[in-house]
Amino acid sequence: MASNKLESYGLAQGRWSIFVTIVLAAGLLLPAVRGYAGNLLLNSGFERVDVEGMPVGWRTFVPIPNSAAIMSIAHPGYNSRNCLLLETEEQLTVLDTHAPPVEMSEISSSKMLFTCYYRTEGAPGAQMSLVTFAEDFYINEWQTRPLQAEAKNIPPSDEWSLLSWQFEALPGGRQVVPLIRITGPGKLYVDNVALRPYPDEVSATLTCCGALRELPDKRRTTIELTNRTSQNRELQVVLLAAAEGNGAKRLQHTVQIKPNGTGMLHLDYALPVDIPHTLQLVVRDADSGAVYEHTQLLAPPLLKARFIKPAFRSTLLSTLPVEKLEIAGQINALPAVARQFRLSAEISEIGVKVTEPSDSIIRTGPTDFVITLPRSGEYAVIITASLDDGHTQHSLRLPLRKPVSSNSEVGYDYQQQLWVNGTPMLARGLYYVCKPEDLSTIAQAGFNFAVVPSTRASYAFAEEARKQKMPLLISSPRQGVEIWENLERKFGQDPALLGWYVLPRPDQQTTPPEIAADLCRQLRSISPRHPTVMALASPSLLRYYSDFPDIVAAWSLPIPTTPITCVARMVDAAVEATTDAHPVWAVIQAAGPAWYADASLDPHGMGRAPTPAEVRAMTYLALVHGATGLIYYGYDIPSFPGTKAFKLPEDAPELWTELSRINQQLCWLAPVILQGKHRLLPSVSGGQLDLATWQYQGSNYIIAVNTANSAVVAEFSLPEIKAQRLYTMFEHRWLNSSEDRFQDSFAPHQVHIYSTR
Repeated sequence: MASNKLESYGLAQGRWSIFVTIVLAAGLLLPAVRGYAGNLLLNSGFERVDVEGMPVGWRTFVPIPNSAAIMSIAHPGYNSRNCLLLETEEQLTVLDTHAPPVEMSEISSSKMLFTCYYRTEGAPGAQMSLVTFAEDFYINEWQTRPLQAEAKNIPPSDEWSLLSWQFEALPGGRQVVPLIRITGPGKLYVDNVALRPYPDEVSATLTCCGALRELPDKRRTTIELTNRTSQNRELQVVLLAAAEGNGAKRLQHTVQIKPNGTGMLHLDYALPVDIPHTLQLVVRDADSGAVYEHTQLLAPPLLKARFIKPAFRSTLLSTLPVEKLEIAGQINALPAVARQFRLSAEISEIGVKVTEPSDSIIRTGPTDFVITLPRSGEYAVIITASLDDGHTQHSLRLPLRKPVSSNSEVGYDYQQQLWVNGTPMLARGLYYVCKPEDLSTIAQAGFNFAVVPSTRASYAFAEEARKQKMPLLISSPRQGVEIWENLERKFGQDPALLGWYVLPRPDQQTTPPEIAADLCRQLRSISPRHPTVMALASPSLLRYYSDFPDIVAAWSLPIPTTPITCVARMVDAAVEATTDAHPVWAVIQAAGPAWYADASLDPHGMGRAPTPAEVRAMTYLALVHGATGLIYYGYDIPSFPGTKAFKLPEDAPELWTELSRINQQLCWLAPVILQGKHRLLPSVSGGQLDLATWQYQGSNYIIAVNTANSAVVAEFSLPEIKAQRLYTMFEHRWLNSSEDRFQDSFAPHQVHIYSTR
């Protein structure tokens, strides 16, 4: 078999003591699930070759004429006879090759798993893309406007390596096309390409990641395996665990899973418990080699914790109310082992120490805990987990920062409520505000911040922003630190500054995550009192970037080609990725493609702006799914080559009027949305109606959004809410219940807001 970088690491098999337990369930545990299609790509191993020696079904596309790049068949492949070879000897060369489109109707899930094996020579600058289309790709091929395009850089590798991608398609897609690209001098070899539903006929889930099983350093990772077919399946499971400076452990096992059954696989290994380690899991069919799972993640050390209060950067701002420090954490150990540890927390500089048992340390489960401490200055909290033997203890240091007070301070609290210079607000902003004189118009329409390009930001702009009480979110696509240092010197002490909008959509631009991480890390030091906001647009890739900015803006511009449920899916993905550690805002479309994508589009047809009803529905749909701020795109979009200029009040006056009406409602609802206890309810009426509730000051508030462009009479119930009737806010009518259910009619994209007052 050809070597495989993922599986090599230079470790001899059998040298490590591996404790493996596999518990197989009877076939009755899981019902048979239909619709799992396996690999959807034809000739994925490149074994079928035409008379010219080209792989059958695969086609090339050269965006740059007269390119010297070529596609061919090479030998051998990854444990096979053939593989695909893309190569060029020239700089600035682009060669694309793609498989035939896959019909989305053949896929039983919006999620897919792409896998392939590859190796490189030279510097081919390789990328992998997955592109979806709402129209038939066969008609105009690459002249077809993409619905969704996501790309990954393929890292260099002189050995066969496994590349994987858990892709999630946005609603409205008809076809998906995998695209392989090289952009520079070198060679890219590709084999065993696969695109399959995720999860497929076989799936694997990590349920325990590097937990301490036995002192001093025995770790355990647990994998739940599921077989959804009616056949017995033999699976090969490979786990690589690596800690910096401590080598890597390679564990491999072959297991049998009964038809329609499930099983738990426990893999044990030795690695230090006071540092994190990486895990890579590969699950494949033992006979065909088909890859069903490839997961890469970081297993935490024994102690993992973060500040809940203060939530913003573990920083005590003078204008952000924090009465006590609150820390949420976890002991990364099996429950029986975690119970043996006694927790303590200390701020030595002020002489505070608490130790279990204590009212200040609450175990919310065997492994989870919450610690409450008095507010202090710029110190560090030391959390320690120790055993009664007097020798075993592990500590974690959490720095607490307290910058000097300033006239300009912006942060968020534990409820992800934004505070601007001591005043809480539900953020409602506009992109592309380029002139100071527009701020008064925007303020009158009810917006409370503006996104301003750094090239337009000036002292005069800031002066007008102070006058209109309209904070500025200053944006720049630049990665260099110098520009941000200059902007901080210019505006950092100005009460008109809201924060920094950085690296727009790096997940779509194939900007490496480490670049985004480095910029955000440096901005925390350069500008400690102002948040960074980053828009992310790829539901499959945003999780690689979501830890870095202070606020994630979920970007989606679905109108007119895709359903507005794209907004909900992007917010869902962002909320899931941030795990409540950062606020999630939503980007709401307020301009049509004719003004930002293609001047040939008819601004009254496929290039149109959203209707007032669509914008209202997208706004409330984002809030229903957990957004705590909104940015509308856009106010005054300049003309670029191939696009038209657009000014919202002039080019879409009805929409501008509706936005003012929406802002009036949101001003009233802001405390409910920001301080109420939010709960997303299951959708009803065949998924057409999305609902959420907020419990606030003894009352309940419900927002219901018709996501479809068709009317519906919907019935819904409100679990845990006892109410005989609902008041329909802003409509001055009551809705009565019948047998604990409510019924109401919804026009296309209509929103109803109810309360139990």
